[in-house]
Amino acid sequence: MRVANHRFFPVFLAAGAVFWIAGCAFYQLREHPKTDLAKQPDTTIILHFRDIQIDLNHVQLTKVDFTGNVETAFRTADGPDNDIHSREQALEAHVYLDSLRYGNIMPGMALRIPLGDVNTLKLYDVNTQRMVMVYGGIGVAAALTIIFLATKQSCPFIYACDGSAYGFCGEIFSGAVYPRLERHDYLPLPSLQPVNGSYLLRITNEVKEVQHVNFMELLAVDHPSDTRALFDADGVAHTISSPRPAIACRAPDGSDVLSLTAAADSLSYTSNAARADQVMDSLVFIFNRQPGAHKARLLIRAKNSFWLDYVYGRFLDLFGKKIDKWHASRRKLSREQILAWTREQGIPLGVYVDDGKGWRAARYCDEVGPMALRDIIVPVTFTGNAGDPLRVKLEFGARFWEIDQAAIDYSEEQPVTISAARAVSALDKNGIDVLARISRDDRRYYDQPSIGDRATVTFGAPALSPGMTRTVFLHSKGYYDILRNPVGKPDLACLRQFKKPGELVRFGGSRLEEMSKGRQ
Repeated sequence: MRVANHRFFPVFLAAGAVFWIAGCAFYQLREHPKTDLAKQPDTTIILHFRDIQIDLNHVQLTKVDFTGNVETAFRTADGPDNDIHSREQALEAHVYLDSLRYGNIMPGMALRIPLGDVNTLKLYDVNTQRMVMVYGGIGVAAALTIIFLATKQSCPFIYACDGSAYGFCGEIFSGAVYPRLERHDYLPLPSLQPVNGSYLLRITNEVKEVQHVNFMELLAVDHPSDTRALFDADGVAHTISSPRPAIACRAPDGSDVLSLTAAADSLSYTSNAARADQVMDSLVFIFNRQPGAHKARLLIRAKNSFWLDYVYGRFLDLFGKKIDKWHASRRKLSREQILAWTREQGIPLGVYVDDGKGWRAARYCDEVGPMALRDIIVPVTFTGNAGDPLRVKLEFGARFWEIDQAAIDYSEEQPVTISAARAVSALDKNGIDVLARISRDDRRYYDQPSIGDRATVTFGAPALSPGMTRTVFLHSKGYYDILRNPVGKPDLACLRQFKKPGELVRFGGSRLEEMSKGRQ
């Protein structure tokens, strides 16, 4: 049975994959005694005085005062969100001041705030009532386990400032787990708004991995107001003017699942959890063909599943204490060799077009991460009879992707203006300048080796083209190392099986059967 994504793996997934639910905790902003501030050494301090908001870094706390350097300062009529589910935001301490003993506040300025000037302190606490309401369907014990683990870890995110707060936007260069897989990424930032003529972003590390950021810039795309803009994987900008939904969407068993994939909504297609033996999954979308058209732009809205993260982690555990040796051997392979293995295992999203002579590969879409749906655009060409429908297939390892929508656009590309905005400031959580490490596509990297590492990056906001609408994208490049510390001897007999195509999916299917039987 195919269901909405919030019902995927209804019971046993909680037992096997609670590690990822940490990024989905719920928090509520509550007032605390002022003296609690000294107990928050890893908290981001945000000052509020009248309509001024000041973010501090390099904070030092004592029982009588605290000091820090100004990271950003701007005027805003909005206060912080009362209810959130972002671990990064949950580390914020909102300090409301009776008075501010400084005049013109500038980035980098050192402030000392006596505790006596603090009127109110508000911190985010885990909202256990809402957690039980949301996860109660998987059982009280599992829900309580999730609540406990939710306070421990999260996922790497990009945050954009909307003028009053930083909100989660997505993940970058997902799946680039070796230097030779380093790649460009073009993340849409729909919530980003200019603040005093600048755009503000935060890049964070919130899991056990080492992130290596080579390059960051913003691409401001000004386009007609009745269109959307997206970058494809090659960095080419496209417009979407008249997306057409499919007239049918067929699953491998022949059932029509168009109701799950016709619109960008809360319903997504996920693989049949009851079929643990399924290796490859696919969806065939059938579109009406526009007369005379031989090319179009395919719009896909999708994300990776948390299940993929879980299965890949368990695969790494099979190497035991030899995990570092295996990673070293992978780094010696070419990019093409590594990507070939991932395709054999069903990790990327394969896009195929029926040209009348069979399925032809149009693109393999890189991973986008499990935390948020992402719009993907794929230019496609096709032949065949003009009266025949256009058939497009999405193929992937069973349970590795969730597909929310697919549409086709035959319209002509519209003119756009693209302005590149280079970073003008980049400060890590300790106020250290890392701008030179992200300003160019070179061999210098801004490394984030530890959970809690973050940097705030400021970009100049280009002037908007008259009569146009703007969409801003983060253009980044980099890779990351997964940190995992399995013990014991490697399971060589099991590992040899991974030379076979689809073995990662079969391995996950075995885990799924064990979970469903309650063994783990």
